[in-house]
Amino acid sequence: MVSEQARRRGGRLGGPRRYRGPARPARLVPVPAGEPVSGRLLPALLAAVLLAACAGGPPPSDRTLYARLGGEAGIEAIVDRFLYHLADNERSLPLFRNTDIERFREKFIEHLCELSDGPCEYSGDSMAATHRGMDISRAQFNSIVETLQRALEDTRTPTGAGNALLARLAALYPEVARQ
Repeated sequence: MVSEQARRRGGRLGGPRRYRGPARPARLVPVPAGEPVSGRLLPALLAAVLLAACAGGPPPSDRTLYARLGGEAGIEAIVDRFLYHLADNERSLPLFRNTDIERFREKFIEHLCELSDGPCEYSGDSMAATHRGMDISRAQFNSIVETLQRALEDTRTPTGAGNALLARLAALYPEVARQ
């Protein structure tokens, strides 16, 4: 492609372009001479704004984060994909070495359900108690978040819902890291 362009222009990629004069406007606005443009456009602009306000937009989301995540089935799918990807995560897998994965799955589903305003009640230990002695570094925490992001992508969780969930989980960082 570049050589074709260079050949057409005598071996040069760029070159002087001939000035062809001012471009003709695509459409003329019919405004009589001496009449201010704003005097004619203001009523039309006001009408357009009022019509746009009446038309409304998307309804405000009154759905909970739980519903936006897909409810119980959606959260279970997210957790299952998280566990699938966790098995390949060299940085954070050692943190789960002595973990009962079935219990972890059950409690993580409960936790995400409650955290997302779902009907569940988390019955596990507090985050601080659960993570005490694990000495989770910022890098390990970020690695776990990345694993969760992959799970959210795999399950095609809506971006807004996934970001809202991650924001709620990020608020727990002080309870989880370096305990």
